[in-house]
Amino acid sequence: MAVSRPIGVRTLCITVVIVFLGTTAVLLWRARNAGPEARGPAAARLAAAPRTGARSPAFAAATLAASGPQPGQDRGSSATGGPLPVRLFFHRRLIHNDPRHRGLPSFVMDARIYNDSPEPLSVEMLISDSSLQTARQIMLDIGPHGLRDLGADDGVQMHAQDVITLRSPPFSDLVTQIR
Repeated sequence: MAVSRPIGVRTLCITVVIVFLGTTAVLLWRARNAGPEARGPAAARLAAAPRTGARSPAFAAATLAASGPQPGQDRGSSATGGPLPVRLFFHRRLIHNDPRHRGLPSFVMDARIYNDSPEPLSVEMLISDSSLQTARQIMLDIGPHGLRDLGADDGVQMHAQDVITLRSPPFSDLVTQIR
């Protein structure tokens, strides 16, 4: 009769770590390689949208669409031309080897602005950081039914709780807060 030896604590810990890392790697690979339809209808619409600009990071389906008034969002009344014909999406993504954080991974916020109009739009974007009491102004030109990505790769820092204002006369302002 064979005598079984008890499994050592070290062997058990190593096995648990290997199984955890393997499972995590498979889940991340599946999420990265999943098509837009697997991530939801919003991601499928974004994948089908025409792209302009220098880059187009993958945006998750759980984005904030600013095509209509959302809780905590205000359509300003600075102009009388109706609502601004844009949709605004935010995405939090992980950057590996971030030089601003000594080469460590960090999260950054990116924005995607989609022009719903058949006409080109020139949009002024104001980013107000209440914690630092600073504001930044950026002018964006977006083609008809065009898409513009903006984020850390463009040198634009956005963080949770920042207030974003999109302005393009004669349309009313779109004001929202990053969550």
